[in-house]
Amino acid sequence: MKRSVILFFSFVVLANQAFADEVFYSAKLVLSDVYDPRHISFAYENGEELSGVHLDVEHSTLWKLEDSKDREHFNLVYSKDRGLVLKHVSKPVEFRLVGQVTNHPMDRILKDCYGEVGGSSMGIQRCLGEHDKLLDIEIDRAYKMLRDKGQDITDLHASWKEFSHQNYSYIRKFYSKFSGTKWIYRSMEDVVEIDSNHLNILNGWIENLYGYSQ
Repeated sequence: MKRSVILFFSFVVLANQAFADEVFYSAKLVLSDVYDPRHISFAYENGEELSGVHLDVEHSTLWKLEDSKDREHFNLVYSKDRGLVLKHVSKPVEFRLVGQVTNHPMDRILKDCYGEVGGSSMGIQRCLGEHDKLLDIEIDRAYKMLRDKGQDITDLHASWKEFSHQNYSYIRKFYSKFSGTKWIYRSMEDVVEIDSNHLNILNGWIENLYGYSQ
């Protein structure tokens, strides 16, 4: 009987882990300003600004927070499934930030990674590789948001896959001609630049569709 209970408990734990949203970054922030009627900005603990288009919250709710005499504190959680979510530490206020987000957590993750690896070529390569995985997740999220807003992105998505595949292939061939560890991360820098530029364009469209339609 005890063995059956243990096995059942282990199955439940594993199942919960399998369905858990993978968290990439978390931080505490303070509300700085609410831009009527679309944008909102926060301050990280080091004073740097986080800003973007807010979704899933009423404007009136944010304006009341801005008018408060107290400093309004939020918890930021950046995860694979939900993206960038901000939740008030004591009030039932929770929303997402989308579009061309200033000081996005994934950029802070890359910066922190650079600080950890120093000037190591292999370390830089690892940081860039992990950063590009986040870019891929955000590109997929951006396409989904465009589709959810009624945009026909089928041909665009297909052409992006073909374009990026050809570019990645050429980058690998080009840098394979050089010897030395620095060329490994130099090639990854080019890949990251391609993906970053594409995501920036997609997020610009999302900002227009979601932000200016509110």
